[in-house]
Amino acid sequence: MAPSLFSMLHERRKEPEIMDDPGLDSQAHLKALRGLERINTWTGTPYIFWQAVSKEAQKSSCPLRILDIATGSGDIPTGLWKCGQRFGVNLQ
Repeated sequence: MAPSLFSMLHERRKEPEIMDDPGLDSQAHLKALRGLERINTWTGTPYIFWQAVSKEAQKSSCPLRILDIATGSGDIPTGLWKCGQRFGVNLQ
């Protein structure tokens, strides 16, 4: 019998990330980044983050600064910035 999804979540399996391979072909890397961007667009990931970002931005009169660490193609912080422009929230 195959293990259930929930039983598999309790095990941590570490596998090397293909995109971190320094020998990865640049075209393959770009293709993977575009794939991540499509997934993030389809799932609305920037808007999921926007809920938390907008709450933090409301707490301060200063622009909210966002640091992008390993979000892939950079589409998430770009999407957050676009939300900020749309709703009048100053993001850096």
